[in-house]
Amino acid sequence: MQLRWGRVLTAPHGPGVLRGTLEYAFEVVPAFVMVQSETLFGGGVNPLLLQYNFTRGRRFVPFLQAGGGLLFTTQDVPAGTAQFNFTPQGGAGIYWNHWERASAVFGVRYHHISNAGRIRPNPGHNALYFYTGISWWR
Repeated sequence: MQLRWGRVLTAPHGPGVLRGTLEYAFEVVPAFVMVQSETLFGGGVNPLLLQYNFTRGRRFVPFLQAGGGLLFTTQDVPAGTAQFNFTPQGGAGIYWNHWERASAVFGVRYHHISNAGRIRPNPGHNALYFYTGISWWR
């Protein structure tokens, strides 16, 4: 589960299918659950997430995103490394503008968990996850 606040930084620009806007987002991850040898819990923040929204269409708006964050867990992730990790990530998705002031969002994100070499070993953990949600617009 995550909560997200975003703000569009630019007016629409670019030619044809590349026309779009750049957005900054801040995400809070209040609940993180992972199963290794035992189930662990955690939370984190993604203070830097940039997203490019391809705004040529009105009903469907695809996007690309990249960013990074911090993750705190009750046990080491991966096992034997650290409870405090960094989370570079990137992904793609689409907004379905079905309602006047809200959109359904569907996406996929590559997520890497790493202690950034602060502790040896640093094997990292890679994941690809799919998500869905609702975005409300002002």
